[in-house]
Amino acid sequence: MELNYDLSEIFTSEPFQRLDRAKLARFNPRKFWSVQKSIDTLGQLSTEAQGLKRVLTTYEKVLNHAEDQIIYLMWQRHPTKSLSIVIGILKVGRKHLYLLDESQRKFEEEPLCILDFYVHSSVQRRGNGHQLFDYMLKQESISAASIAIDRPSDAFLQFLTKFYDLKKPGWVQVLLIYVGDFI
Repeated sequence: MELNYDLSEIFTSEPFQRLDRAKLARFNPRKFWSVQKSIDTLGQLSTEAQGLKRVLTTYEKVLNHAEDQIIYLMWQRHPTKSLSIVIGILKVGRKHLYLLDESQRKFEEEPLCILDFYVHSSVQRRGNGHQLFDYMLKQESISAASIAIDRPSDAFLQFLTKFYDLKKPGWVQVLLIYVGDFI
């Protein structure tokens, strides 16, 4: 998705940017409108692609959410124009979960959860989602099997099987966890 702004004027690293609440607050939309536009547009496209009724990811929601959430934005400079190409977005945060162990005993956990994940349709199936997900795993110092996923799509489950060999999901209400790491 082309963005009529050169994100390299804001971000020093390409192609990934890790945006927590503190960083987002520094990128005030009045001055850095392109950051908000990137997040809001990809959030809307993610909603449409998943057939959801409400948008999960916006600049304001991440900035004002009670718990800390982090957005990973994948982008690149346009090769010939003074603008950027926004590739994908991955939103993560911690959720308080009540789980059962193998003996059916209850315990509580606050794993990192995938809250939203979208790669623009024009650049899907080129390894961008895998690169973005791997970058997040490295930044958070976590394995794919140690992450819970909020309402995963079939495509995302296939992605996890293909790239991370995760085949035995354990469902907790609408969250997905992988057997062995939590249970």
